[in-house]
Amino acid sequence: MKKVLFCWNGSINSALALNEIQKNPHLKVQALVTFLSEKTSSIEMNGLPETLIIDQAKLMNIPLVRIFVPDALNDLEKIKLAKTKLEAFKKAQIDSIIFDDLKNTATQSFNEAWAKEIGFAPIFPLVDKNTEELVQTFFKNEYRGIVTAINLEKLESSFLNKEYNQEWLETLPVHVSKLAHNAEFNTVITFGPLFKMRLNYSKSMAHQHGSMLVTLLKGP
Repeated sequence: MKKVLFCWNGSINSALALNEIQKNPHLKVQALVTFLSEKTSSIEMNGLPETLIIDQAKLMNIPLVRIFVPDALNDLEKIKLAKTKLEAFKKAQIDSIIFDDLKNTATQSFNEAWAKEIGFAPIFPLVDKNTEELVQTFFKNEYRGIVTAINLEKLESSFLNKEYNQEWLETLPVHVSKLAHNAEFNTVITFGPLFKMRLNYSKSMAHQHGSMLVTLLKGP
């Protein structure tokens, strides 16, 4: 069995990608790798703080590696930081990393490039999956999630802070992908088959980060 790393951001897409990997008898996730803002100790794209990322990992019983990224770093410096932090896994002959990107997204290209730059083979289990089938997998397996960020250029603020469910999806404009293929929104997974119990959290105030309106989550 091949041991791999998993680039985890705590989102619904991450949970669906992990679900695909768990079904593969030839792969075993050795650790989750999460990149956090050094300034806020959170994933700024979905408002998930370090404390809740730790809770997610504990609920799934998977080791977690946290990499704190200073805001001032450029992309090249971030790649060098990742290489340093993940060097121990390379020495242990773990040389592949899983990403949750969908097909033909800007993040897929970036993640593929930096993984190869530091000597890891990138694996994208969702790129060949049908979006509608992934959404049905989400509901069939009784996942739960919350919409914690929206792109104000593509969605109204009323879509924020809602449960990701069929009712919410039915209100989406037709041009918006149900899994945010074009970064229309971001999410946080709160329950799923791998979780021992539901993630305990509370909502805080929302703030604007570029074109994104993001709700800051916190522990109970």
